[in-house]
Amino acid sequence: MIEIKDSNMYREIHDQHRHVADCLRLNADMMKKIASAIKERNIKSVVLVGRGSSDHANLVGRYAFEMYTDMVATIAAPSIVTMYNGKVDYSNSLVIGISQCGQAQDVYEVLKRCEDQGGIAVSITNVRDCLMASIKDYYMNCECAICKNNKPFDLPQDIIDAAISGDLVLFCGAGISTEGKNVLPYSFY
Repeated sequence: MIEIKDSNMYREIHDQHRHVADCLRLNADMMKKIASAIKERNIKSVVLVGRGSSDHANLVGRYAFEMYTDMVATIAAPSIVTMYNGKVDYSNSLVIGISQCGQAQDVYEVLKRCEDQGGIAVSITNVRDCLMASIKDYYMNCECAICKNNKPFDLPQDIIDAAISGDLVLFCGAGISTEGKNVLPYSFY
């Protein structure tokens, strides 16, 4: 059995400060541009969008926005836009979408709606060549070497067969990226 201190999770937790510092350094100019747009438009609400572990990161972001700014922060339910055609108006909001691989279609759809309505849409990923990088005005790449979605993953055939036959319900996340259609055509959270 692996010792906790030798695990990837342990290493990632203890490397967070370095990764955050690297991300801030890499995106300093973009963050100034975003801050300027927020101030110019007097934006007072931020909507955070993600799936799986990215959505968990949004919880921290919500606390940070509400503790250190005068903005109200909330976490979006992307299915309101993608499945239920909700009429959410993002025109006077900062909407930040987070996806490690940048392929989260539902997160992209929320960002795109914000962009189309004239709001401030910010995309944050670890992969430059991705769907979410097409958000035209505000894109940040964190260049995290650990999170580049290039880790091999094999799903046992009996699990695949059970899922295909409808004998298994999958909860996806926490370990594999399910945002790309090349992993699973549908993700359930």
